This record gives sequence, C-alpha cells and structure tokens, in this order.
Amino acid sequence: MNYFAIPGLTRSFNAVTDAEKIRKLLKSICKIFNVTPEQIKSKSRKRDFVEPRHCLCFMAAGLTNLSLKYIGLFVGYKDHSPVIHGRDTFENLCKTQITMRNSFKKVCRALHINYNKLLIGVSIVASKTIKFKILNLLRLHGSLTSRQIVDKLDDESSFHHISRLCQDEYIIKFGDPRIMGGPIYDLTVKGNHYLNRCT
Repeated sequence: MNYFAIPGLTRSFNAVTDAEKIRKLLKSICKIFNVTPEQIKSKSRKRDFVEPRHCLCFMAAGLTNLSLKYIGLFVGYKDHSPVIHGRDTFENLCKTQITMRNSFKKVCRALHINYNKLLIGVSIVASKTIKFKILNLLRLHGSLTSRQIVDKLDDESSFHHISRLCQDEYIIKFGDPRIMGGPIYDLTVKGNHYLNRCT
C-alpha cells in the first residue's frame, strides 16, 4: 500500500516513537541512578556514570528498533561497538550482582516493563536460571525422571535444584524412586504459574 498516494494520510515511522522511548529511558535511568543526562553522555569512565550508560544501552537495544549506531551516537559513543560491549556487560552484571539487578528492577518498575522479559531477551532458556530451565523442560516434555532432566540440561548440579524445587512445591515427585533413572517428576500448578509470570 502506498501511504503517500492517499491525500491526508501520513505514515507513522517507528523511528519517531523509538526516539521518544530512548529519551524516556534516559530520564528514568537518570532518576534511579541519580545522575544527569550530561553525565551519562559524557566520556567519563567513572563507575557512577558508566553503569547507567550501560543500562541505557541494554534497555534501548532491547526495547527499541533503533540501530546500535544510533544508540551509540545518542549515548555519546562514536559507533556501535561500545554499545554491544555495554549491553553485554550490563546483562552479566544483572545476573551476578544483586545491587545492579535491584537498580535495574527499579527502572523497569518506573517504566511498567516486565523485568524478566527484558533481561532474558530473545533466548529465554539460555539466559534463565536452572530453576526456570527445569520447569520449562517439564512443561515441554511432560513427566521426566531426574536422570533425564540432568541429561537434557547437561548439568550435574541440577540434582540439587530438583530436590529444592520439590520442597518449594514447584514440581511433584511420584512413582517408585528405585526405578532406573531416578524418581519421576512433573510440574505442579504453582510451577506452571511461575513459568507464566516469567514468559
């Protein structure tokens, strides 16, 4: 359809809304991290300015369709490569540091964004915890033995998480525990609710 052929009808480009989104992100991040937009866009390498800058790169890349080069120029970089580094660094910090994760959650709450969806991005299973992976596996494949779960995840530490999930009533154990492959586990209603909240 040719939008320009119809008199009075104008085409709305995503770039406009995305540009508004990135400005909104900048405003919220400045408020939560207690910095000014100028400090984020500056060339300073102080931790107080770098962390919100990386947060902006991560959120802008995840929430808008803007190019990495545009985001880089908006933040004060010369090209796209520091944006990639900042995005990946911030994601790793959120997974390992509680304080950074809490700051990120505050920004998400201020913007009414689902924290889990944004942090995990496109590949949900790759980025989530073993807890999520086990539950998702049971949802996809139905009931499995503990050995099958561990083999599919290729992670021996899953045994500990399986028993923990059973105690917390996210999964249920049934059948004879002496059977080959260990006891059989299935997803409970509580576990299903947890998955629905995360996806």
